[in-house]
Amino acid sequence: MLKNNWELDKEKIQSLSMYHDTLPTDIFDWLKNKSFEARENSRHANMSLVGHIRHEYIIKSVKDDIEDLKVDNDPMYLIFQNWLSNRCFEKPVSMFDESNFILNDNRPMVISSLWVNFQKKYEFNPPHIHGGLYSFIIFVNVPYELEDEMKCFATNQDSLASKLYFLSPVPLNFNRSGITRVEMNVDKSYEGKMILFPAHLQHGVFPFYTSDDHRITISGNLVFDV
Repeated sequence: MLKNNWELDKEKIQSLSMYHDTLPTDIFDWLKNKSFEARENSRHANMSLVGHIRHEYIIKSVKDDIEDLKVDNDPMYLIFQNWLSNRCFEKPVSMFDESNFILNDNRPMVISSLWVNFQKKYEFNPPHIHGGLYSFIIFVNVPYELEDEMKCFATNQDSLASKLYFLSPVPLNFNRSGITRVEMNVDKSYEGKMILFPAHLQHGVFPFYTSDDHRITISGNLVFDV
């Protein structure tokens, strides 16, 4: 049985101590609806994000004072937050071994911010980190075929068009020194999937070239509820 790119990239994800999972259908459908609602409400997130993306919208902010955009009391939001919180303590992403305990009692992880990116052709996200303890990327829509993207620069042996990448401070090949860039072959097999990672891990997204539709991703940060 041939593996798709999501299956093939799982080894890379695990090598960086990141967690990967498929979202439950009810949570994924709810998030898609909230993404389009956020775009309709035009509450732009650009001022707080580094992406060179024109259409970025807040689903939940740290200080959400607009009543009709509040999601905290939405039952599906609480289900989503609880599901995410439990993922933070799964291997290999969990950093909460005995050497890292800083709390006197158990505290849940909560979403501190949540936003959606409607990325167009030629737009990109430069290398950046997030706030909080953990961050996540959920893939809602991937409008291109990765094979077409790879053909855009046919003279390159390893085209980077459209790829998500992480910058690892630990060389994965110990014969080399410095920072290692690990690319993810994001394509349609990623839709409905999530990557959860330490918020301090640098990452970015190269532009895509072969579709006029939006690449839609949802991102957010998690912190302890203290």
